[in-house]
Amino acid sequence: MRVETETDFLDALADVRPDIIVSDYSMPAFNGMTALKLAVAHAPDVPFIMVTGSMNKETAVECMKAGAWDYVIKGHIRRLRPAVVNALQRRALILSWRRDREKIAYLNGVLRTIGNVNKLIIKEKRPGKLIRAACDALAETPRNLGAWIVLLDEMGMVVAAAETGTGKTFSGIREKVRQGKNCPAPKMHWPNLV
Repeated sequence: MRVETETDFLDALADVRPDIIVSDYSMPAFNGMTALKLAVAHAPDVPFIMVTGSMNKETAVECMKAGAWDYVIKGHIRRLRPAVVNALQRRALILSWRRDREKIAYLNGVLRTIGNVNKLIIKEKRPGKLIRAACDALAETPRNLGAWIVLLDEMGMVVAAAETGTGKTFSGIREKVRQGKNCPAPKMHWPNLV
């Protein structure tokens, strides 16, 4: 997609969400440095490559300090393709690294929660209070919507139940539990439910 004004550029960032931005340093109605500053502010994860006719090192340094991922001189335009490939590969690595860090943070939260629940099991002997505290601990784990725990006896009858942060998700089961009725576990797939 080609844009030539600041308004069109901002619209494209919002609507198109480009994989990469290649901008000329000088344009009739817009300039590359403004485009770069807007890209850094509105789409910081999108690689930005500046193309210029200037062989001036100060211009290159200015662009790189402002957040450009690369800088290509028009006299060496054949370098544009490798610059684009390199920027896209670098972006993929950064996004992968970020996703991995988020997974690690989530799993560390789960491990802390498991440790806290284990401490509760050792400390708390009253089943109702134990599962209430365990629900609270599970619901505090990042990305968990809530927790629901039911303690059943050998006959499958409810001894105690607790929930936190689940809203209407378990409302039907909760009502059966209050009535003392036996109820099967809910059939659902929640990959982040601990």
